[in-house]
Amino acid sequence: MAAFLYLPDPYNIGLLPLVVGWIILPFTRRHSIGRYTGTVILQFGLLLVFSAAVLPFIIAWSARIHELSLLSTIFTPLLSWGLTAVGIAVNFADGTLQLSTFEDVISQSLSSEKVLPLPLILFTALWSMFIVLRSEHSRLERLVFFWIISFSYTFCRYAILFLVTIERVNPSWYWDPLMILVSLVPLVALTKEPDDLPSKRTPSNQSTRAGKTPRWSFFMGLAFGISIIFAFSFRDPGKPSYGSVLINEHGSDWEWTTEPLDTVNFSEKTTYNYYCLAQFLDYFYQVDANFEPLSTERLKNVDVLILKTPTQAFNDEEIAAVVEFVERGGGLWVIGDHTNVFGSSSYLNPLLKRFGLKLNYDSTHDLQTGKLSLYRKPSIFAHPTVQHLPHYLFATSCTISAPWRADGAIIGYGLRSDKLDYSQKNFFPDRSRKLFDNGFGIFLQQAALNFGKGRILLYTDSTTFSNFFTFIKGKPELILGSISWLNRTNYLGWIKSVALVTAILFLLAIILTSRWNGASFAGMLLGLIISTWSVQTISIKTYPLPEPTKDVPWVNFEREHSGYFLPTLRLAEKGDKSYLTFFVWTQRVGAVPREMDDLSEAAAQKYPMVMIDPAAPFTDVERRELQRYLQRGGKLLLINSADNIPEAANQLLMEYGVELIVHPVLSDFVSTLTLAGRQFPLVIDGEYSSIRGGTPFLKSDQGDVIGVTLPVGKGKIWVFSCGHLFRNEFMGHTTVTPDEGLKALYRIEFDLIRDLIFQTEAESLGEIQKTKNDNLSDEADGGQTTDPVMPFGGMN
Repeated sequence: MAAFLYLPDPYNIGLLPLVVGWIILPFTRRHSIGRYTGTVILQFGLLLVFSAAVLPFIIAWSARIHELSLLSTIFTPLLSWGLTAVGIAVNFADGTLQLSTFEDVISQSLSSEKVLPLPLILFTALWSMFIVLRSEHSRLERLVFFWIISFSYTFCRYAILFLVTIERVNPSWYWDPLMILVSLVPLVALTKEPDDLPSKRTPSNQSTRAGKTPRWSFFMGLAFGISIIFAFSFRDPGKPSYGSVLINEHGSDWEWTTEPLDTVNFSEKTTYNYYCLAQFLDYFYQVDANFEPLSTERLKNVDVLILKTPTQAFNDEEIAAVVEFVERGGGLWVIGDHTNVFGSSSYLNPLLKRFGLKLNYDSTHDLQTGKLSLYRKPSIFAHPTVQHLPHYLFATSCTISAPWRADGAIIGYGLRSDKLDYSQKNFFPDRSRKLFDNGFGIFLQQAALNFGKGRILLYTDSTTFSNFFTFIKGKPELILGSISWLNRTNYLGWIKSVALVTAILFLLAIILTSRWNGASFAGMLLGLIISTWSVQTISIKTYPLPEPTKDVPWVNFEREHSGYFLPTLRLAEKGDKSYLTFFVWTQRVGAVPREMDDLSEAAAQKYPMVMIDPAAPFTDVERRELQRYLQRGGKLLLINSADNIPEAANQLLMEYGVELIVHPVLSDFVSTLTLAGRQFPLVIDGEYSSIRGGTPFLKSDQGDVIGVTLPVGKGKIWVFSCGHLFRNEFMGHTTVTPDEGLKALYRIEFDLIRDLIFQTEAESLGEIQKTKNDNLSDEADGGQTTDPVMPFGGMN
């Protein structure tokens, strides 16, 4: 029962039938039907438990092994000749089958995901274990015979699927769950159950095990269960280093840290860079940038080195210096990208080869939709870099080839891997053609490796740390988790080796002494529970997210009641009320925005709060929490739009004498706001909104109040009634080059956020009203050139 409650899904599902079977059997020994039912339930539970035990190993194998070079060399010619013999003209070259059609030449390689789907591997592993543990005679012969049948059937299955996918012009048959199930049923039918199982022998022929002491069986199972988990899942806590972080800019003309995100410069380069990443890290660590060739001397006092998307090769001296840096205890964070864009993978791979790692020249996408992939961390044994990670949206990563000693820090599943195409923009393949030779299934998207006294972390999607993505939920957690893991030197690496040897010895002892029984299984199960809890506890306790060393100007974007869209789980689609640009533009005045799913948690903090288009009603408890938050000095920016029913917002505001009023109108030009000669409509879906009460700071062209402030205790509320102006459809995307009117709209946001975090109320509110019908003269522009941003160390 303890195991069922502690172990998460799907690892615990086999324990329930296992316990039920154990309970039923003692009471049904004299009844054949009851005994049979109990045995079936018990064996079903055992099957699920063994499946859960071997599944992590199968996933690790599937994430690393995709190319079957040796098998391709042997079987591609055989398959080609066999298909040609039955009248299907198939050629082969370099381990690839090629079939000419009227429209194209279709190529398919012999990859592990096509030939060996996970259910087939799982079935083969479980049946092999069944033969070894349950047969009394000829184990080796039966095992070899079973493998021959499975091997032969596997390639017959692949040949049939090869033809079906081409005939149907649909490669998804390879990963369709129903097709996989149907294609494996004949193999199950061909598999012969051993005829000397204990259940098939008469009692007189069964050997007694009375001489086997249950205590020793239990102990060996316990030792094996504990050691096997530590062998594969223990993570060295490491000794924390000082925290000196160096970002390499030399030879990296992409994702710059030197282009500030401010209120003056607007371009793709200002948002598609790592300025905010560097600034964010500086709140937690000592951060510097490097503009010279890497050397041992330059890395002498560095704890963590960040290499991101290089656009020129590293020389031999630089590679040697980096390898030496890691060996002596440094942390190396390598950030690559998809499809060898800008040659970044080509420049990184010579260095990565020294650690046994490689960035593949491909791109990953969600298998079913072809869109961006969403990563969910594993329920147990999550790597320290991701153990605090919520659901994580990738932009587009590549995949990694890594040695077995490396941890799969992020193993993406349900992915499609598309090979690069140098003839296409950003080297993405031509999606107008059916792609028959793309990989699919499970891939490494982040790999972690202990090397000497140091560590290396290889990440594959540089875009996710760009300014427009840096503070979207999940990205800050991964950034801090990665640096926290890298900022340590190894000292307990020997534990995994000792545990592996111990596990092998006890497993051999169990098999050779025929102690595989209920006592050993119970001991193993208890050992798995104890070691799983221990490993999890050690990891969580030793790898918390770091605390800032400087005060971070957080701005909490409340999500529990608000109705705005941010690309946290997917990109925006038609109909979404996207506030991404508004969210990112807070960074232009030095704020650090973050999403908060819990209103109570946000109200318990001292940081400013932004609430946008609140829809869910507030409880009495939540209103009291907000009141206490404001009374002690909290600041709330409440943004509502005319197309959002103001009932929830008015729940809060009417307590302080303020009310949002929605006016139905017939014309879009009944209510407008003109900024720097550009007219913005305040009517949306036939309605516009105004505010009653409070102190006005912004009015429409027609004189309606659309922005007010109201003091509450030591705190303050800002209310803005035309929130649709802050949506992407009006603000533009983060790469926009704004006209003067749009800049004036931006200035309204900039001054509001400054008020929230820097307390420049008089200047900011005056500036907001000034933007109305302002031509943004040179003099006014000159007053906006200074932003309270915090440049990080070494860049001053």
